[in-house]
Amino acid sequence: MASKLMAGHWKKTGENLRGSSVLGCGRWRNYGADPNIAEIQIPADGAPRMLGHFACRSSWSCDHCARARVSQTRGWLRGALMPALSVAGLSGALVTFTIAHAYGDDWGDVVDRLYKAFSLFDRRMAKWYRKVGCVGKLKALEAPVGANGLHPHLHVLLTYLAGTDLAELEAAMRSAWSKAVAEVGGKVNEHGFDFKADCVNDYAAKLETSHELASHGTKKARGKGKLLGQLLDRAAIGDTKAGAEWLRAQAALGGKMRFHAGGLPKKLGIPCPSEWEEEPADDEGDGGEKPEPVRITYPQVHHLKATGTTGRAGLAAILRSARSADPARVLRMVAALCAEVDRNDTRAGVIQRFADWTDDHFQRIVDEAGARVLRPDEVPAYIEAKARGFVLGMGEAHGSEAKPAEVAKAQAHDAGHGAGTPLDSSAGHDKQGCSVFEPKRAIAPV
Repeated sequence: MASKLMAGHWKKTGENLRGSSVLGCGRWRNYGADPNIAEIQIPADGAPRMLGHFACRSSWSCDHCARARVSQTRGWLRGALMPALSVAGLSGALVTFTIAHAYGDDWGDVVDRLYKAFSLFDRRMAKWYRKVGCVGKLKALEAPVGANGLHPHLHVLLTYLAGTDLAELEAAMRSAWSKAVAEVGGKVNEHGFDFKADCVNDYAAKLETSHELASHGTKKARGKGKLLGQLLDRAAIGDTKAGAEWLRAQAALGGKMRFHAGGLPKKLGIPCPSEWEEEPADDEGDGGEKPEPVRITYPQVHHLKATGTTGRAGLAAILRSARSADPARVLRMVAALCAEVDRNDTRAGVIQRFADWTDDHFQRIVDEAGARVLRPDEVPAYIEAKARGFVLGMGEAHGSEAKPAEVAKAQAHDAGHGAGTPLDSSAGHDKQGCSVFEPKRAIAPV
């Protein structure tokens, strides 16, 4: 659904939002991977996932990558940060910062004011940080959407020497936050500042802190608010307001980091959150080796077509069908999705896709470019032809025999992409080796 919303927004406004790489997440193949096949891996004790495919790693636009990022950070909190704090004789306070906002406000301005206020606040608290023995902070941004619009707020884990009296620190922080928000043109209400001391001193507190700092999906937005993933779910069943709010939130959040640990990991001698890997469970007591994961492969040409933005949420449907680890079931799903795309194309008047073009069609557009100025709607096809190795003057003498292997390989890279308007104004081949074009309107081969 995220891909559909992003693609629809570009076609309507021409604006390429940050996080639009979700369009290729789980679709494009990575460098070094066989470009001709799509591959699914199903572990014996885990969920199916695409193997050798591009991952966008967007914490805001891609629900799948966001869940993975949050899970990784939560594991880092429990497995690396909190044990390291205990060894160093440190504790932590969980501090929450937010500002007042309304639905009609510019959501991007609300986010910017929050960050500007925190930057002012953070600089002014430097002496207090040193006084309590702070060695660093972990900052986490959350942004549900409610009746008052986007609700961005920061959860900050502030470290300090265990046993320190924090009464004066809390009062100073509360006052400094109110002043900083006022200076950037914002307001603070009774929910604008919250301080919880000693949040890593016992097991229950550790669990609560990990959940508050790194939660996704399992944590409900307060009141009637919805998380971004919940907005996507609503948009998928036809809630146009939810879809519009999701896009508005994407534009506001831009490239803001979901988590930021600064120099804290280095000072404690532990990995960064993004480098953290959970240690595999010890299966020695099971009395046998762990079974090899099941792998299912099918043509990448079909995968690109089935997971495009003109049909259903194809990638999710394919991965759901793979839970049974039955290759036949997966192939039936892929075939059904491809057939649905063909039906949609017929209704929309899309005549052909680049994968269906013959070599003569590509050669003709290259030769036409040498004889006259191409129309704007012909440029994508020309770029595609050049990328596949066609050059001016090959003509009938060389034509389709010039580079058959390279052309066939390139077509396999890019099946399912139309000869319409490019999704990005800088049309060309992206770093995953796939064309950036998607079908938009009917354009017959030249």
